[in-house]
Amino acid sequence: MIELTCPKCGGTLQTDEKREFIFCEYCGHKIMMETVNVKIDHNITYKEINKAKIQKEKRKSSVAKSIRDIFESFFDMISDFFDNLFIIILFILLIGIVVYARMH
Repeated sequence: MIELTCPKCGGTLQTDEKREFIFCEYCGHKIMMETVNVKIDHNITYKEINKAKIQKEKRKSSVAKSIRDIFESFFDMISDFFDNLFIIILFILLIGIVVYARMH
């Protein structure tokens, strides 16, 4: 059970934290659980818990994106290296052919 305060009349209510909404037993106001501060142990609110979960998921997503970006940069760098290596080898072969042709 959790305790919350009705945003309309200020009445103190108790309900199951798994509910999506409740009606205030004093004024009848419909209260959406995701939009109110719900007191749980240690003065942590329901909204704060959800916010922390969302931030945790964002951090996970951000870390995964950073890792993907690092790997993409690494593979781009390797690809550029081999492209340049191919050009260098072709240039060396061309010089070798020119030198060979001049010698014969």
